[in-house]
Formats: sequence, structure tokens, C-alpha cells
Amino acid sequence: MTLGNGTFDRIVRIANEKRIPFTVYAQTGSAVVAQFVGKGVAGLIAEPFPFSQFSSGVTQLYCYKEKADK
Repeated sequence: MTLGNGTFDRIVRIANEKRIPFTVYAQTGSAVVAQFVGKGVAGLIAEPFPFSQFSSGVTQLYCYKEKADK
């Protein structure tokens, strides 16, 4: 939702100013958020469709994180 309503950049900025590692859980926006890993976003948990809330079946999660050598 933050990608669509224009608050994502503000949240990233505030988290970085306060030195809070910012991790995002994303579904449809995961491809966009992945571009910010290491550039303000410390980690991303991405869930592809069908999302877990739509079924009781097993879902796959992908985890991306900032490189430790930064």
C-alpha cells in the first residue's frame, strides 16, 4: 500500500535517519521493493501469488537481504 499511496519513500527516509533496519513484507510490490534492498531497505520478504491469505495451502516465501559487507 505504501508504494501506491506515496508514503514508501518517507518511511525509508525516517527508518534510515533513526538507524532502524527497515524490512519489508511485500506481495504484489515485491519486484519494486527488491530494487531498494541495500538502498534504504535492509531486507525483503516476498510472497508470490497465490498469497497465503487466499488459501490454507503451503506458500513459498523469498527472502532478500542487504549484503553484510556494507
